[in-house]
Amino acid sequence: VPVAAVAAVSVARVAIADVTVARVPRLVVDVDGRIGSVAAEGTFQIRPDGDAALVSFVGKGSMTGVLARLGQRVMSGVARLFTAQFFQALEKEIT
Repeated sequence: VPVAAVAAVSVARVAIADVTVARVPRLVVDVDGRIGSVAAEGTFQIRPDGDAALVSFVGKGSMTGVLARLGQRVMSGVARLFTAQFFQALEKEIT
């Protein structure tokens, strides 16, 4: 998904870590580009809720470079957009 504020991204890594029955999975995101970098991490839980599932997510992130100085106002909206897209894709995979 192209976003004007992060269009200069050169390398992005996304991983799901700690995927076991006994642990809460972590979503790890690292983005490096010429305008700065983003490091974010979050955990999510999937719990039964009647005939459905309840998914909760908690995360935090940090930015550096020009992206941090100039893009901080738009990044919370971009983060919400990417989080929503992640959970929509997850929902498609599990239904």
